[in-house]
Amino acid sequence: MKTLRILSAALGLAVLYQSSRAADIPVLSLNGNGMLTWTNYFTNALFTVQWAPSLAGNRTNTIWSDSWTALKDFWTPTGATTVSVPMFYQLVATQPRTVRFSDYIPRDPNQNGRKTIEWVDLDTNGIPVTTNLLTNAITAFERVPYTSGALFGVKTENGATEEDWVTYMNDGDTVRFLGASGWFASVDTNFTAHPDILKFNEIYDGLYVDLDVILWGTGPGNVGPDSDPMAMLFTIATVTMPSGVYTNAVLGWSIDKDEPYRTLTNQWRLTDLGITMPTSTETHGYLPCNVDVFGKGVGFVGGVEIGGGDDYIDGVWRCLSISD
Repeated sequence: MKTLRILSAALGLAVLYQSSRAADIPVLSLNGNGMLTWTNYFTNALFTVQWAPSLAGNRTNTIWSDSWTALKDFWTPTGATTVSVPMFYQLVATQPRTVRFSDYIPRDPNQNGRKTIEWVDLDTNGIPVTTNLLTNAITAFERVPYTSGALFGVKTENGATEEDWVTYMNDGDTVRFLGASGWFASVDTNFTAHPDILKFNEIYDGLYVDLDVILWGTGPGNVGPDSDPMAMLFTIATVTMPSGVYTNAVLGWSIDKDEPYRTLTNQWRLTDLGITMPTSTETHGYLPCNVDVFGKGVGFVGGVEIGGGDDYIDGVWRCLSISD
């Protein structure tokens, strides 16, 4: 959390004070009409304006408030009454949890072992209907033939009961989501290059990525838009799987922009894993259709699938064990 500037306002006059610490965001003005203006250099900060009736020697020792509760609907006895009111202000920026995504995605087929994954089909009440075991493993490098130069990623497959696979490219600093099931992201119909919008360095809690501008294809001559408008949302949480507890796990939510946000009937299946359903504000009013969970140093460890058009969770992926 960063404390940026201290402001004092009295009798309609605004005075700007520089705090003893270097300010990352300049406060431009606090004018007589009560308008506070500053320059934001962050891309992911949340701001709070706090107030105090006086400075207790310096800013650090001052007790600041961001609530008006003490000044609202209170009772006083007859006679003179004294209350503390805002005379000094400070601006506080809070940045959400941030992690390096490259620490979560495998780089080569020899990393992260083979995972035994349990897939549980659920009924509308969240009760298991069928359960299957499968192996999640990195099987090979995969070449994606962009015309500006091929990219190579690792291909992660779920064996036996599932045919889908996902391809990531991790250079140790950034991660590119190249594609899934043989379909890869492109900037144009010529399959010229991979779009930077799917290139990630740091992931912060609440990062939303609109995918409408991305085309998908198998190579030059076979590229087009996705028929389903989608977005991605990243959240960070502590998630519990049978294989262990994953602190600061990265949750990658797929957002279906054809479906309005709504509450799921068996949402407790998420909370069992320590996963909280994103809010409508976080998803921009759309419904998540699934979430993949990545543990630091181990990669994919589970997830949840929500059926298109359904009001309930269809199934749960849970990592049971990781072998050498």
